[in-house]
Order: sequence, then C-alpha cells, then structure tokens
Amino acid sequence: MTFWPATVLVSLIALYWLPFACASHFRFGSISFAPVDGYSRRLQFAFRLAFRRSYSGYNCTQSTITNHQLIGNGGSWRGACVNYYGYNSYQCNSGSIGSTGFFCTDYSSNEDWSMGENNFTYTFPSIHDEWRVSYYSCCWISLTISSGGSWLVSARVNLTRRADTGKINSSPVSRSPAIIRWQEGCPQYIRIPVEDPDGDKVRCRNATYAESSVYPHSFPHGVLDQEACKLSYNGSFSVAGTYAVAMTLEDFPAGTTDFTSVTPFSSVGLQFLVIISRNYGACDDIPQFTGSTPKDGECTELQIGSAYQSVIEVRVSVPSKRIVEIVTSSPIGMQMTSLQYYGGIYFRNVTWYPSYSQVGQQSFCFKAVDSSNLESEYRCITILVGQSNTPRVIIGSRTPTNPISQPGPVSVWFSIQFDRVIKKPSSSSYIRLVLLNSSQTVYKVDTLSVYAAISRDQITLFFAIPNVAISMSGTYAILIDRGAVVGQGCSYDGPPTPGITSTSYWQFNPKGLCRYGFSLAPPWFSYCEDINECGSNSSSAVVPMPTSASMSMSLSTGISSSSVASYPFPSYYQPPYPWDFRLQIQSNCDQSCTNTYGGFTCSCVNGFRLASDGKTCLDIDECLIANGGCSHYCYNIPGAFYCGCPEGTTMARNNLTCYEAGVDVTCGEANMNVSLDKKTFPYFTVNNLRLRYYSCRASENSTHLLIGTPLNWCGTQVNETQDSLIFWNEIQVDAVVTDFVVTRTHKVNLKFYCTYPRRKYLSISFEPQQVFFGMKRDMEILHFEWISTKVVRTYHPTPSTQ
Repeated sequence: MTFWPATVLVSLIALYWLPFACASHFRFGSISFAPVDGYSRRLQFAFRLAFRRSYSGYNCTQSTITNHQLIGNGGSWRGACVNYYGYNSYQCNSGSIGSTGFFCTDYSSNEDWSMGENNFTYTFPSIHDEWRVSYYSCCWISLTISSGGSWLVSARVNLTRRADTGKINSSPVSRSPAIIRWQEGCPQYIRIPVEDPDGDKVRCRNATYAESSVYPHSFPHGVLDQEACKLSYNGSFSVAGTYAVAMTLEDFPAGTTDFTSVTPFSSVGLQFLVIISRNYGACDDIPQFTGSTPKDGECTELQIGSAYQSVIEVRVSVPSKRIVEIVTSSPIGMQMTSLQYYGGIYFRNVTWYPSYSQVGQQSFCFKAVDSSNLESEYRCITILVGQSNTPRVIIGSRTPTNPISQPGPVSVWFSIQFDRVIKKPSSSSYIRLVLLNSSQTVYKVDTLSVYAAISRDQITLFFAIPNVAISMSGTYAILIDRGAVVGQGCSYDGPPTPGITSTSYWQFNPKGLCRYGFSLAPPWFSYCEDINECGSNSSSAVVPMPTSASMSMSLSTGISSSSVASYPFPSYYQPPYPWDFRLQIQSNCDQSCTNTYGGFTCSCVNGFRLASDGKTCLDIDECLIANGGCSHYCYNIPGAFYCGCPEGTTMARNNLTCYEAGVDVTCGEANMNVSLDKKTFPYFTVNNLRLRYYSCRASENSTHLLIGTPLNWCGTQVNETQDSLIFWNEIQVDAVVTDFVVTRTHKVNLKFYCTYPRRKYLSISFEPQQVFFGMKRDMEILHFEWISTKVVRTYHPTPSTQ
C-alpha cells in the first residue's frame, strides 16, 4: 500500500472534488459543528458563506430573506479521515456529506455580496475518530496577493469523548464580517467574534495552506493576536488593495496559557476579506454608533416565544458624508427595516423570534459604511436562546451581616452567593458602599480588580472594603451594579447579573468609631479626623490592579478573628491595603462650600439665594423687586437680569434707564434738572414750558432749554417702593393765542424722575442720598408720555356791519 503525506492527500482530494462545486468570486466562509446528543457519532454542522451578489444563483433581496429561500445550491461538503494510514481508503473518503446551498440572511448592495447560513447532519462511521470536513472551489475575488486563487473551508473533527464532560466536543463559532474596510495609513483593529459552546479557551491562528488554500502572509500588513483573537492593521501607506485572510479557530481546555504543549479539541476555518482604501480624510472620521446601539460583546438571553428587539443607530462624523449601509451578519429569521434617517441619525430596527432549532448560542454582528466607504467599528453580540444563565444574588447568603468598625489598616471581606455559576465581566462594574445618612457612595470596588474574587466553585463573590470606609457612625448599605459579575455562556462576556439595586436588602450599622463628620485618619487609622466635605472627589474608586501586586494582610471579617477560610476562597487574592485612602462625603453644595469642624455650610453667589435644603441655590428674580431698577422692560436670567427699551429710545450708560435723544436729566442732592436740545425740539419755546406749577418756568442758553425743581417744590410727587423713593415731575406746554387765533398744542407731558434709597430716609423731608451704579448715578429720565404737537386754528366771527 502506498502512503501519501497528509498535505498532498488533501490537495488530491480537493482536486477530485473540484468538478462537483464551482463558484465565482468567493467572499467569506466559516464552519462549526456540535454533537446532536453529545454521545453518538452524529454531528450537526453549521456553515456561513458569502459570494458575489451579482453572480448568477447568489442574488439576495429582502424578499429572499423573508421567504426563507435557498441560494447557491449545487456544491457539496465532503468528509475524509485524518491520517488514515492502514485504513480502507474508500471507507475513509465518505464523499458528499452535505449540500452547500444556504438561506440568505444578509446582503450588501454596496459591497456586492450575499451571505447566509445552513446546516446539515452526518453520522460518521466508527472506523476512525479524526475526520476533516471541507468545501473547496474556485475562485476568490480578485486579490492584491495571489489573485484569483482557489479557496478551501475546512474543519478537523475529533469524535473522541472529552474527559471533562464525557461528550464529543463542540467547535468554536464565529460570525466575522465578509469584508473589513480600513483606511490606508490609519492603524485599526477588529476583535474576531468567537464563542465556544463548551466554554473552552479559543485561539485564532493563521491558517495553513493545507487548511485554507491561502498562502501564508496573504495579509502582510496585519498582526494577529492569537489569544485575544484580534486582527490589527499597522497603518502602512501605499498598501491599498484587497486581501484574503484565512484563520483557524482552535479550542483548548479553559485556562490554557501554553498552547504549544496542549492538543486542541478541534479546529475550524474562517476566511474573509480585508480591503484597504485610499486615505480620504482623518483617521477618526468614521461613523459612530449612538448609546442606544447594542455594545460590542454584549451577551443576552432570549427564550423561545419571546422577541429580541434592538435598534442600530449611527451618526456620520463629517456633515458632508452620509451613511450608505448598515451591514449585518445575522441568524436565520432575523428581520430588519431598511436604512432610515431622522434627526441626524441613521438607523435600522431589528426584530427576531428564534425557532426551536436555534436553541443555544446565536451571534448577531453589524457595522456601518459611509459614503467614503469608511466603516464604523464592527460590533457583535451573543444571544443565548432558550438558556437561563443569568446569575442572581441569594440575599440570605450575604456575610458578614453585622460588621464592626475597627481601628488600624484592616479590611472587611464580604461575600455573597449566586444561584448560577459566575465569572468576572469584560469591563469595569462596581460594588458600592452607600452611607444612608447622606445617600452617598463612600466606597466602590471594581470587580475587575484584585479587591474582588470568585470562589473556586464559581458561585461566591468575595470583595474587600477597608475598615476606614465604615469608621463613621451611621447606617450603611451595599449595592451591586448590574453586570458586576456575569453568567456563563458567552466567551467575551456573559448575561449580566441584575445585582442589588435596593439599599434595604443589605443594610448594617458597624457602630463606627468616629462620630458623623469624622473618620479614621491615614496612615495608621488609629484616631478620628474631620472630613473635608468641601474637598475634591473621594479616592474610593478602586481601579483594576494585577494580582501580582499583592502583599500579606489580614482577612478579618470585622466581627472576630475568624476568616473566610471556610469558603473555597482563592488564596492568591491578597490585595494591598489602600494606605492613602480618606473617607470623604461630598457636600453637594450647588455653588460655594465652607468646611467647618464636623460639618460644612453652603452659600450662593450674587443673584442666587439658598434654598430651604441648605444646599441648593435658587435664582433671584430681580425683576420682581422694583422692576430690577429698569425704567421700562426687565428680563430675568439665571443669576442676573437685564433691561430693555421701547422702540425709538436708547439705553443709558447705567444699563437701567431708557432715554430719548436730546433729553438729559440730572439728579442732584436736593433737586432735579432737565435740559432739552433745541435742535431735537424746535417746536418748544422757552416761554411756553413749565412744570406742574405755573410758576416753575423754563430758561435757556444758546443750545438747550433748561428747567428744574427742588425735590419738595413745583408740584413734585413722591412714589414709594420697598427699597426706594421716586421723586417725579413733568414738563408741560402752555397754549398760545396770537391775533385772535388760538394756537394750542394738545396736552404734552414729559415726565422725568430721580430715585433715592429709602433706607437713608427718616422722613421724606430729609435731604436725599443719591445712588450710584458704577460711575453713573441711578438718576435718569423715566419715560415720556407724548401726544404729538398739533396746531389748531380757531376763527372768531367778524362783527356785523349791519
């Protein structure tokens, strides 16, 4: 018998299969598998493929998706033994094991591709435990490197039952985009979305030619972080083009760090395109998702019969651009509206009712493409269909229930159990210590830090709070943020715990060593010091720290010398004590704060007054008090006000009073004087101007008419307000009779006034005190009540000559 090397064998088999599957302009391919029942040799394979949409047989529209139509049928998936030396070659080459037709789920008219998925089941013969399943054809889209080459999507299957679960392994799953677009010269990266149904550690490595028919270094401008499954573009220039990327996803036992000494459970292929476009703008001019859009790595649960609903919202970074597509990679049956626009936001609404055949992990990914062909970040979420992995706290398991305040650098270790297996989240979330007397968070623990740990059985959360944080008298409560821990089921994150949101669930009074307003002082925390409520924010936010930054410390519960040793606690969590921590309570003063011994006082700046709560500053409406001093219109604004004038008048330099051109009022110690410009008032003469008393007449000089009065003469009147005395009079015009012709003006009243502060008077007969605003006296003309001057001629009858 002739033995063939494995790589040659795969190539020969591939050539043998070529006539059975011919396709054009390949874009994307991936495959995964899982045992049907976990014990038999019957496996279900799921695959996703993408081809040129304009190619015959691969056209996809929304109608194709809605009607659940197959496209691209005609090829075959084939299976063969791996390293089957000594086995019957006929039995180890099973031929076709599944069709390659798929149900379209997504398409892009802009990028010209159709993508979809399907599955098939196959029972492997018992002659061998390792098999390779492949789909091979020609050709890739025209590429910058190795243009027009054939493609091969393959998976290595091991039918040996796992020692840890007793079942056949399930492979990793990915829902990468068909095309990734990056701007030339702009370093960027994408996290390859991967999940593993068994909770294994997944590694993404570059595929070999035998696994993918893609030569190594097909994308020389990228770097692959295998453990993080992150592909980065180094930002090189003069590299615009289209590149094929071929990866192999492998799953290892959870916690694996040395991949060279461990054989993976399985390996599955993943292939897609990277297009580097010419630089048409700044590197950060890419589309941006809004806060309403699902976060990358989000993990959520969905029961059969319920609907998953979300909205993908995106904004352009440059007003001259527009969003041309929101591209998706979705499970079968997911419905999306067409691209819509409203109020500066482009969006698509998403609705999905999963079927029973979709129970398990399902992924949904999306990106936005603008009119310059620049892409947003690529986001993926995992939906756990028909599963219940959300961990919820067991309130009765909390310990300690009554911690006692102690002096010294001692931490209190708290713990609480959950009803599901838990793990740490992918991003920071907090456990919060709330002082109920002030309703403030006085300390918080980041669950990603070494101050939080999970027990070996993965159901108990431990966290450390320094004793100084509970050294002040009062009642405290512990809150746990949503997502402080997450459940199993998703590789990147997990279904978030609802946490503890009510302060009534975990309350305690530690009988603080210090009275309210005081706490233990660093560094030895042996005496009480005044808390500066007016100081900067507290240092209570504990940031993530490497576990190597540890030191020996007491794990006192705060009740006695007993420890948490009775729990399966990971002993390597010995975090350092926050020696410089100072307990702080914020005053929450709206504006100004003054620290006092054991307390504080709040105050407000000019234009505001302190509310009854002693903290809030309320605006004073100056316009309600003497109209703000404005002669006409007063407009209140926060902390201030401003005056306005009627049309035809001008604001004086004191910004309070309005005047008409040609009029000037002077307020003296005990008199008021008015001057009228003769050019402005040519129809006034010195002989017909007077005040309210006829005896108070005008005088003149070469340019102005002049008239004045003491504050207590000429008919001067006084109006009183809460703060001021307003003295006013008015200029009137006499009627004139000439040659038996009565020339009479209509009534003309020119009112003017001067304002003096009331607090300086004992009675109105005292000499007034003038008021100054800046360098200008607050004594200006009040207003004019004009009735336009009009000449009326009256003719007396001539005496009769009869």
